[in-house]
Amino acid sequence: MFKKTVLVIFLVFLFFAVISSVAAADYYVGNSTKHSDITNWMKNDAKNGDNLVFTGSKYDLTDTIVVSKSINIKSENKTQINFKKENNMFNVIVSGVNFDGLSLNHNANGKESSLMVIYASGPFKKINIKNTDIKTNGYSVSAVNIHKWYGNITNCTIDVGNKFSGAVNSDGWTGSIINSKIIAGKGLETQGPSVIICIRGKWNGDIVNSEISSNSSCTIYSFSWSGKITGSKIYSNADKTQKWWLYGLFLPDSKGTITNCIIKLNSKYALGVSDEVKVSNCSLASDNKHINIYRLRPDLVIDSVKKSGTAYKVSFSNVGDTGSKPCTLVIKCGNKILKKVNVKSLEGVMEGPQKTIKLAIPAKYTNKKYTKTAIIDYYNKNKEYNKKNNRYNFKF
Repeated sequence: MFKKTVLVIFLVFLFFAVISSVAAADYYVGNSTKHSDITNWMKNDAKNGDNLVFTGSKYDLTDTIVVSKSINIKSENKTQINFKKENNMFNVIVSGVNFDGLSLNHNANGKESSLMVIYASGPFKKINIKNTDIKTNGYSVSAVNIHKWYGNITNCTIDVGNKFSGAVNSDGWTGSIINSKIIAGKGLETQGPSVIICIRGKWNGDIVNSEISSNSSCTIYSFSWSGKITGSKIYSNADKTQKWWLYGLFLPDSKGTITNCIIKLNSKYALGVSDEVKVSNCSLASDNKHINIYRLRPDLVIDSVKKSGTAYKVSFSNVGDTGSKPCTLVIKCGNKILKKVNVKSLEGVMEGPQKTIKLAIPAKYTNKKYTKTAIIDYYNKNKEYNKKNNRYNFKF
C-alpha cells in the first residue's frame, strides 16, 4: 500500500512538472525585454502552441522577429508595437501562427524595396490575424504579404496611407475578411494601376460586414475568386484625371454572390465580374459614362444595319475579352419577330473584325412606317448589362 501511494504521488508530481515546463515556455515581453531575448526564446525554448505575450501599453521593436515556431503572438492590453527599421516587422517561416490583440505600427520607408508588417513566403502557411490593428506610416510599406495563405482577417483595422503601399497581397488565399476595416491612401496612380487587396492567384473566401476604402485605381483584385461578399462597403476615391482603368472590384474569373453591399467610386466601373457572379440588393455607383457592372465576357455589338435592295445587311463584331459563344440575331418589328439567324462564335479580338449577315424581311414590313430592331440575344443569366451594345434600331 505504501509503495502504491508513493507511486501515485510521484506520478502526480511528474504530471504537474510536465505542465509547468510547458507553461514556462510562454514568454512575456515587457519594456525591458530586448530583441535578442525574444530571438533566444524563439530558437531555444519556444514550442509549437506557445505564446509570445506583449504586456505593456507600448513596445519599441528594434529588429525583425523571425517566427520559426507555430506560436500565438498576442497581447491582453492591445500593446502598441512600434518599428522603425527598414525591414519587415515579422517574417513568418512556419505554418500555424496566430496574431491576436495587437497594434502594429511600421514607421520606416521602403527605399530599395517594399517592406511588410507581416510577411511569409514559400509553401502554404496557416496564419490568422484577429483583433489586431496594423498601420504603415512610411513610403512603400505594405501590411500583409503572405505568398500562399490559409487564414482569416477578423475584427481588424488595417491603415496603409502612402504610395506604393498595399493592404493584403497573396499569390493564393483561402480565407476571408470579416468585421474589419481597411483604409488605403494613394497608390501607383501615375505609373500604373494599383491594388489595395491583390490576390494574384486563386482566392476562395468572403468579405463579410467589412469596410474597404482607397484612393487607388483598383480596390480589390483576384485573378480567380469564389465566395461571397455581403454586408460590406467598398469605396474608391481615385483622382478622376488618372488614365488607368478603375474598378471597385476586378474579378475576371469569378463565381459567387455579392449582396447587400454599397460599392461606389469616382470613375468607370464599380464591378468587373464574370456572368457566374450574382449581384443583388446592392447600391452601386460609377461615373455617368460607364455602366456599374462590367461583365467580363464576350460581347457582340451591332455596328450597322444597311438596306441592300429588298434585303438588309447587319454588321456586328466582338469587343469582348474572349471569344464569343454562339448566339442568335433577332430582327423584330414592334413585338413581332420577323427573323432569327444563328450566329457562330467570333474570336475575342477587341473591336474587330466585323462580320455581316444578309437577310430578307417580308415585303409588307419593309415599309418605313414600321420600326424595326436588330437584337443580339445571348440568353444570359444576368440581364443588367448595357443593352445599347446589343440592340440597334433601323434608321430608314
